[in-house]
Amino acid sequence: MPRPSPSWRHACLLIAGTLAITGCGSEGASSGTTSARGQSHALDHGSDLIITQLRAPDSVRFGAPFTATVKVCNQGSEATYAQNGGAVLVDVYLSTTSTLEVPVPNAPPSPEIRTVGEVDVGPLEAHECVTRAVTATALPPMEQPATSFYLGAGIDTLQSVAELDETNNGFVRGLMGVGLGPDLVVTEVKTPASVKPGGAFLADVRVCNVGTDDSSFSNVALYTSTLDTLSLPSQGAPVATQVPVGSVPVPPLEAGRCLTVRTQALAQVPPAASQPGQPLYVGAIVDPSASLTELREDNNTRVMGRLGVGDGPDLVVTDVTGPMNVALGMPFPFSGSVTVCNVGTQQAQGVHADVLLSTEPTLPASPQPGSQTEHGVAQAQAPGLDAGRCVTLPVSGTSYPAFQPGTPLYLGARVDWAQSAPELRVDNNTFIKGAVGEGHGPDLVVRSMKGPTNLPDSYSFPAEAQVCNVGTGDLYGSAYLELFLATEAELTIPPMSGPYPIQTQAPLGGTTVFSLSAGQCQTVAVNADRHLPQGAQPGQPLYLGAAIDTFSHVQELNEDNNTFIQGLVGTGPEADLVITDVRAPANLTDGQAFTATYKVCNRGNALAHDYGVSLFLSTETEPPVSRPPPAPPVYAEPPRAHAFLGRALPYAALEAGQCTTESSTFHAMRPPDAMPSPFARSLNLSAVVDLPQPEPRTDNNGFAAGIVGLGSGPDLVITELQGPASVRPVERFTTTVKVCNVGTGMMNGGAYVDVYASVDDTLPAPDPLAPLNPLPMGSHRIVGSAMVPPLSAGACATRQITGWAELPPLAIPSRPLYLGAITYQAPQAQELRLDNNTRVAGPLSVGNGPDLVVTSVEAPDTVAPWEPFATTVRVCNVGTDSVSSTEVALVMSAEETWTLPPQGLPGPYTNDPSQYVAGFLNVAPLQAGQCVSTLGMLSVAQLPGASPGQPLYLSAAVDPFQGRAELREDNNVFVKG
Repeated sequence: MPRPSPSWRHACLLIAGTLAITGCGSEGASSGTTSARGQSHALDHGSDLIITQLRAPDSVRFGAPFTATVKVCNQGSEATYAQNGGAVLVDVYLSTTSTLEVPVPNAPPSPEIRTVGEVDVGPLEAHECVTRAVTATALPPMEQPATSFYLGAGIDTLQSVAELDETNNGFVRGLMGVGLGPDLVVTEVKTPASVKPGGAFLADVRVCNVGTDDSSFSNVALYTSTLDTLSLPSQGAPVATQVPVGSVPVPPLEAGRCLTVRTQALAQVPPAASQPGQPLYVGAIVDPSASLTELREDNNTRVMGRLGVGDGPDLVVTDVTGPMNVALGMPFPFSGSVTVCNVGTQQAQGVHADVLLSTEPTLPASPQPGSQTEHGVAQAQAPGLDAGRCVTLPVSGTSYPAFQPGTPLYLGARVDWAQSAPELRVDNNTFIKGAVGEGHGPDLVVRSMKGPTNLPDSYSFPAEAQVCNVGTGDLYGSAYLELFLATEAELTIPPMSGPYPIQTQAPLGGTTVFSLSAGQCQTVAVNADRHLPQGAQPGQPLYLGAAIDTFSHVQELNEDNNTFIQGLVGTGPEADLVITDVRAPANLTDGQAFTATYKVCNRGNALAHDYGVSLFLSTETEPPVSRPPPAPPVYAEPPRAHAFLGRALPYAALEAGQCTTESSTFHAMRPPDAMPSPFARSLNLSAVVDLPQPEPRTDNNGFAAGIVGLGSGPDLVITELQGPASVRPVERFTTTVKVCNVGTGMMNGGAYVDVYASVDDTLPAPDPLAPLNPLPMGSHRIVGSAMVPPLSAGACATRQITGWAELPPLAIPSRPLYLGAITYQAPQAQELRLDNNTRVAGPLSVGNGPDLVVTSVEAPDTVAPWEPFATTVRVCNVGTDSVSSTEVALVMSAEETWTLPPQGLPGPYTNDPSQYVAGFLNVAPLQAGQCVSTLGMLSVAQLPGASPGQPLYLSAAVDPFQGRAELREDNNVFVKG
């Protein structure tokens, strides 16, 4: 395509991530030659174009068209406008080297690089980013027999814009396959974090064919390695740094398809491992023998990360919560939590975690004496932690950090810094959550939004957003909340001196938020105007979001957290069908006819008719992509990973906003990729709804319904588990357990059901590699066990199990236990499914004391301000001791869920504008197990911190000031609605 020849025609341009200047032998320039393109302009103000993202297919057939998406940003201080009426072009290249030599306009073709597409970006305001789709053709450089080339892009290659920096206009994405052939890659490897030496473990490996043609049968091998890379085996010669630990076949994969395969591996240590217990890396190689001819042979390996091999605990911090801002130079209260997990193979005898503020974005494995970069703000301890278990510990206290003002701060934590017990790994004991603002002032964020799934045809539509002040000081004035529609999942707040970036987002209007105290939230309603971004395509789903303080009137502690994206919304006037529920049998046999019930809703703006609902069984969790019109909605040839079970034609037409629940008959089929395995006998059930007419969105037509067992065999589930809410220590109590066989075959002898008192609110599923299923006795205490008689398919058995109420050794004082049960067979691989063998009934308090709960609140749904109305509150004592008279506080709140603060602190309703106490009711003394209903009269008004028309919630809090010691203090609040 002819273009004007610039003044730097004989310069040579190289791109290596960014454009670099060097001499070019093909143009006769010496290494000392300086190109005009390589000179930075000595300007205080100006534009500066860069490419921040380049997306394209992994492989394209030779000569085929493809679309590359390029994101261009102007990081300068002034808008970009082409000189002399020229164009600001972005060019896409294919090259034989990772350092791309940009072809000079009108120059002879280079054998190493070729321009395959370009597009005009247009003018960009300061700090504006735009995403452009470039239509390209997969034509590699001349006379190049290779099947993979480097894909790159350059912006303003005609030098039409004078920029602050002329050396950063390039971007290299990486290799792209060009030709006809498969290309197998490993995209994910999942294993336990730690394994015992020589022990068996399960590994899931996800393999994708990113090529242009189907692949034949292959295999994937799992490795442990002393290095963070894997090498392809050369003619079968062993590599000292890596050792294979497992292998599994991979069936043929269509181009563009993925498959997750499961294999049993055996933990082994490579010969090069120099120390016992040395942390290793785990990864996988697809087609390790290189028996397949692929477009690329350099991308067949994948290393997941570290793998601990040994006997011992391994403590890691997985999360820290705390204030987003702190006021330095004065004491501040800290309240949050730290989550610690033991990813090792043995119990940790003790847990000690420090929550820290750090001036560095990383923490050393152990504290440095006299360190000036970190400050401890809180500590948390637990008596121990079983392998495979996590615990979230509350932390609170008052801190006195003394860092210099303006120093960046980060919230983090370190676990077991004293290394009180040997761990498999000590390099993973620290965690950084993120940056923390420092100073005294407000910090406004948008925490949540509610809006339509599809924009109505009308000019305006209602929406609401919750705005919170997470700073350390109050907002005394006001801030403007503005809603946006955007083509990308991010929003940009422009500087006051420039207009909005009209290419990628459009303002929809907003409202003013007034006077938010530190820690306060307010939900405000917005009547938004329907405007589409200029860069939006017709019918394109867009992102609905909001930004607070778009006029920059408020000086905040953090100016980078003012935006929020709710998600995609449709913009067309058509119907939009979604599936919200699918019910089917838990297990099926091959070829079985079965009835499934599904719920379809029309979230669009027009009548929907002649639609169909298709069901699939798959080795993948996600449903197949819905085919948009005019493609037929018949799945005669679904992907190999999916089996088409049939398509139902519901009778009812659906108006906008209407839902229907119907049932149809389908036939169970096994996907071609469902290879026989004793560890994977279950499949994923999914559904897809299709319309013969276009929809505003087709990304929401699928529904993942869950797991279904396929085959002949039993499947044990616990359908009922009943027990007391509280029991005295070392007291016998009885539980009732109902076990059913929801499988397709007979369950013979050898099944058990165990009841536990556990510190966890979930129980782990049985391990298919373990001969029996005892849970670790640190965090679980067995109450009792019973045999399950032989059960035919559909039969049930009820057992009463009596045992002693004893605390598990690792129980944390004042925290409730949970009553749970697990059923299993020996061997466990006989069952069709193992994911549904556990059940938790709820909290179980073990101790001496009362436990007050509110079980119901009766009041009108709507009342006039200050109009008296009757309220009835039912309070029960589910503890083990009686309690004297107490009181119930009736609280009006803008929040649907809230809890009482820690004992000794004032209730949130005492100083929070989003809550106030409407009245108190007296509760008579209660014996253990007794309930009483109390009647009273109330009158309420609008909350001072609520917006007009905002829904409010009536709550009841028993013992609101926590003046009585209870077995549990976390269940005293009941929200009516």
